[in-house]
Amino acid sequence: MALSLVLVASCAGESGDSATGPPAGPPRGITLRAVKFCSAAGSDLLLDLHLPAGQAGPRVPVALFLHGGGWTSGTRDDSRWLGLLREPLLARGIAVATADYRLAPEHRWPAQLEDAKCAVRFLRASAERFGFDSDAIGAWGSSAGGHLAAMLGTTEPGAFEGDGGHPGVSSRVHAVVDLWGPADLTSREGWPPGHEAVFRLVFGTSDPDSPVLAAASPVFHVTADDSPFLILHGDEDALVPLRQSRALADRLDAAGVEARLVVVEGGDHGLTPRAHPFTPSRSELIGTIAAFFETRLR
Repeated sequence: MALSLVLVASCAGESGDSATGPPAGPPRGITLRAVKFCSAAGSDLLLDLHLPAGQAGPRVPVALFLHGGGWTSGTRDDSRWLGLLREPLLARGIAVATADYRLAPEHRWPAQLEDAKCAVRFLRASAERFGFDSDAIGAWGSSAGGHLAAMLGTTEPGAFEGDGGHPGVSSRVHAVVDLWGPADLTSREGWPPGHEAVFRLVFGTSDPDSPVLAAASPVFHVTADDSPFLILHGDEDALVPLRQSRALADRLDAAGVEARLVVVEGGDHGLTPRAHPFTPSRSELIGTIAAFFETRLR
């Protein structure tokens, strides 16, 4: 059983040089909880770090998880899919980070993406301290977190950076797993009743012609140098239409970006356990995600 270590660290402005910690990083196989990674709107933002077991030495990849909750709720440790995937990733020698971000309506868009980018900058700036490979940072998330991960994979470093900390450090990621996240917020098709109210809370508008919604849509940021993508989406998702992930996969493919869309037959939003199995199975999907990160980050 991995040792759990609670650590509250002040890391604003950290450069990531050897002065911030031993070059080899902390002992492997532990969990560092409530690590401050940025400050925003007068509050500290926290993440947890789960480090793979094994001897300290070569730098390890790290995969940043972003939770769902419609951009209005959720915390860094309350996702079922985080629990399902954490150990398979650690077993492959990939560290797992899971970060909080500011929530709407108290904090309107793009606060959520600014915080996600600050988390990436923190991980890169702290590579020496924690023993990470700064050229092997992945992002993944579910629902609203999948949207944020897709934005990390498509937007250019320098856009939506905010001022939470670690200026001048790149927020680029090297692989993205998008679990049923919205991709085109300007689309008028397939959304359930009430989505307009959520969009107004988060983005300040539900007008499909709004430039705010266009700028918050991964499909409109795709370029040929984007990260490789793995996208999962259930064909019975009643909350985020499957057409959202199809549109993103098509746009990435047209740009020449490596992108694989796995359509889960019988899967609803979140792929919750049901009376009948979905296909591919949950264990197969876990293996697919873990293998994708292992291949793209190692």
